[in-house]
Amino acid sequence: MAKEDGNSAGAAGAVSNSGAIDLGPLPGSGLPTAATLQLGTLLDNLLGTGLGGGIANLADVRVNMGAVASSAQLDACAALWDQDVYAHLDRDYEIAGLNAELDSPLVGNLVTAVTNTTTALQNSINTIAGNTRLSLEAAVLGPLSGILSTLGAGALNSTLALTVDFSGVNALLDDVISDPDGIVAIDLASGLITIDLAALFDSVDGLNNQAPNTQLLINDAVVNALTLAVQTALADWVQSVGTALTNAVTNLVTVDFDITVAIAAGQVDITLDGPLGGALVFDAGFSNCNLGIPALCDTVELTVDTLLGLTASVLTGAAGALAGVPALITAATGPIITTLLTVTLPGITGPIVTLLGDVLDGLFGEDRLVSILINAQNAPDPVQAGSPIIDYPEPYWASGLPGPVASPYESGQFDVSALRIAVLGAVGAPPVVGIDFARSSVGSNDLN
Repeated sequence: MAKEDGNSAGAAGAVSNSGAIDLGPLPGSGLPTAATLQLGTLLDNLLGTGLGGGIANLADVRVNMGAVASSAQLDACAALWDQDVYAHLDRDYEIAGLNAELDSPLVGNLVTAVTNTTTALQNSINTIAGNTRLSLEAAVLGPLSGILSTLGAGALNSTLALTVDFSGVNALLDDVISDPDGIVAIDLASGLITIDLAALFDSVDGLNNQAPNTQLLINDAVVNALTLAVQTALADWVQSVGTALTNAVTNLVTVDFDITVAIAAGQVDITLDGPLGGALVFDAGFSNCNLGIPALCDTVELTVDTLLGLTASVLTGAAGALAGVPALITAATGPIITTLLTVTLPGITGPIVTLLGDVLDGLFGEDRLVSILINAQNAPDPVQAGSPIIDYPEPYWASGLPGPVASPYESGQFDVSALRIAVLGAVGAPPVVGIDFARSSVGSNDLN
């Protein structure tokens, strides 16, 4: 927009009809996604290098952007009067968010390792159940032997299952692992690792309020911050897994004991169910009556029901037979859990930490394959940009824009791009491709 009085303005992106930048939530939804760059595909197509550094355990990288906007306003008449363009030039930008999203098989390995461990734990407890079955059988049948003998007890069969409830552990396997500062998020369900580049770059302002032509440099300090974030997130998750596993094998084991005893009239069914170490429920019944006369079957069933009068004795005997089982479980499962926490998972989480550092250090930066420039401006105000101005290299398109002319007065053209992402062919060379997001322009205003 340009007016006859020398005022001009330009805006791009999420800008209201007043010219103000507005990145507030939209009614009924969150911030829109402006774009996603598939870097793996882009680098492969442009440079033939794929992900370029042969980065181990990396399948693909994407850059996701939130809403972006910029605006530029110039009062050229006042600038001519004061002989100071920058005093009457206002360039602004906003970036709602910028994330790097990584695909890696390492994330799936975390889930597989824990799943394999729960299987190993249950198998170990199954062995204990097999070794305990006969002693529990004797403890339960002992108080009942007199009545069963009267009924003509014959062949019997028993099964004992000690089943662990791993639901608390499984809930952690589709979790999102994140650090307290929200820098990194590892989605176990999708297998994606997301790095919040804004939070990593500046914990206060993110990518906003930065000086013109600020390069999102990935240096040692940034990599160290990311390393600390992902180490913290993974360590907290591993600890949670260990706590959940220990709680499951200690407090969430269920006893399911079944005995069938053949008698002359049919079959006696005996069950004992409940939490290991807690209150068990004893039951007995009669089935498969072969007497052919309902009244006689009912009489036998009443006799079998008298077994329930010995419930207290049965439970006491069962408790004795099961008394040593928790200690056996602890002894058998402890080493399995320890190996998971101290060997298996660290063997996976360590490479994840290395991967994130390699991706940032190998892909992003002024002398890397992908350059990210924030608040990209041509001819930035030295007061804003700092001194020397060379510390803030201008985007490549800046050299093609006209500058101010004294007589006849022309203000020059002044642009601002909220975000510029470029794929570099070589250090110091022009980018192979550069994409500007929310680029605004004012000028050149000609005052004669």
